[in-house]
Amino acid sequence: MRHFIHLQLFLILIVCQISCGHESSKPNANTIASTKPNPTIEEYQDSVESYTINVKGDSVAYLHWAANDEITGIANTAFGDLDSIVKRGYIRVLVPYSKTYYYVEGMKRYGLAYELVSLFEKELNKILGYNPPKIRVIFIPVSRVHILELLTSGHADMIASGYAITPEREEKIDFSIPTVTGTKDILVGGPNSPPIHSVYDLAGQHVCVRENTSNQASLIRLNKILEKAGRKPMHIDLSDPYFESEDILEMVNEGMMPFTVVSDDLGKLWNSVYTNLKVYPEIAVDSNVSYGWAVRKNSPQLKAVINKFISTISKGTLAGNMIYNKYLKNTARLKNAQSKEALANLNRYKASFQHYGKAFSIDWLLLSAQAFQESQLNQQTVSHKGAVGVMQLLPSTAAQPPINISNIRTADNNIHAGVKYMRYLLDQYNAKDQMDSLNEQLIALAAYNCGPGNVRKLRREAIERGLNPNIWFDNVEILAAHHIGRETVQYVSNIYVYYRSYQALQRYKEYREKGHSKR
Repeated sequence: MRHFIHLQLFLILIVCQISCGHESSKPNANTIASTKPNPTIEEYQDSVESYTINVKGDSVAYLHWAANDEITGIANTAFGDLDSIVKRGYIRVLVPYSKTYYYVEGMKRYGLAYELVSLFEKELNKILGYNPPKIRVIFIPVSRVHILELLTSGHADMIASGYAITPEREEKIDFSIPTVTGTKDILVGGPNSPPIHSVYDLAGQHVCVRENTSNQASLIRLNKILEKAGRKPMHIDLSDPYFESEDILEMVNEGMMPFTVVSDDLGKLWNSVYTNLKVYPEIAVDSNVSYGWAVRKNSPQLKAVINKFISTISKGTLAGNMIYNKYLKNTARLKNAQSKEALANLNRYKASFQHYGKAFSIDWLLLSAQAFQESQLNQQTVSHKGAVGVMQLLPSTAAQPPINISNIRTADNNIHAGVKYMRYLLDQYNAKDQMDSLNEQLIALAAYNCGPGNVRKLRREAIERGLNPNIWFDNVEILAAHHIGRETVQYVSNIYVYYRSYQALQRYKEYREKGHSKR
């Protein structure tokens, strides 16, 4: 798999998500349940060996993570405090998969949460007197939409992310001492948004944020102030629940939504990368916001060791500042990939995607999203495994049944072969599976990436573990992360985001064509 691809390039080509408030097809976290006892690390390692890894890209390199990381154990529930964790031998940590907190590039993981929690693992073993270490951290990268429920329902032991400490959340979970204090939630506009001089100028404006966040709560409070002053309330648009704040900032940067609200650290960081943003540090919808790690109620032992650790690495300490500055100030790792070549490639291949999409009854927007993930729409791309072209197929695979297409080094044949193979994979999941169209597509994409044989094994095991074999997100996805690694999980997730964004762009174009002005 190629390195983690930022959403910006795809936004410039074919996307911008404006489907605020649209319900996701992802299941609730309560579908993640098992009556089986919690396996040990050794049992996880043994089960990994039973899977044949036969995929494109570098997924084999992720195999050594699968025993200890990447959603391992989320299908099982476990409660208790630090003493229970010590007996178990591992601690499950929820982190958001984002460009700031936790992400994968090649065979390495990065991010603010990844580095801090890795340090916590060392400190925890040191506190417990374990040398060599006995307690391992299992990172569970998930969307924030389920992060609180996963913790309280016993699918993880703690949350380590930019999680705002609010009274509402404190009723359900316990927070550590703050990792960061004194931040502000500030307004950020795009290239077409009107100038804002005070919060009263936001009357009647559209502001997009993630649902059930401190940002949304702040906007609701601000609306009450506006209404009390006789002004129109803001339209609070809710983004796709599986998007991070960075994703919304990219969309605002492209002018597809006028405003959003983010922490001042994130606003300043991405303003240096996305040059169309208008950051309003003086327009704070909330001030003195604090962030912390979180544990379940009645976990005083775990909370105590976390607090001891945070006191040494919180923002403001020497060690903490080095890590926070690396991810919240240093822009060298970020890319603003405004590629004219990629835009030209999209225009060049659009007719082929539309033609073969219609011929094989697959939305050409989905195919374009898949091709962007595979090759960034570059026909000259050749993987180290020998996969070629826009759709990244092996010539030998394309020449054999069920594809039977030769010379995929030409773009049209390459797209034809990739679409035909996707149709073959989609046909494996028919009405008897009781699978909706979205999950047919997601599971077919997974099979395209890691092989249909592996997907069949994953779905069979999903039944055994009490998961839904017909739902990808938070079900079959969990087992894919465990047995195969993050590569297939991220492959499907990226395409999902790109596809949803592309669909939104189409709706936005229709909206504009009907004579509506820019919001």
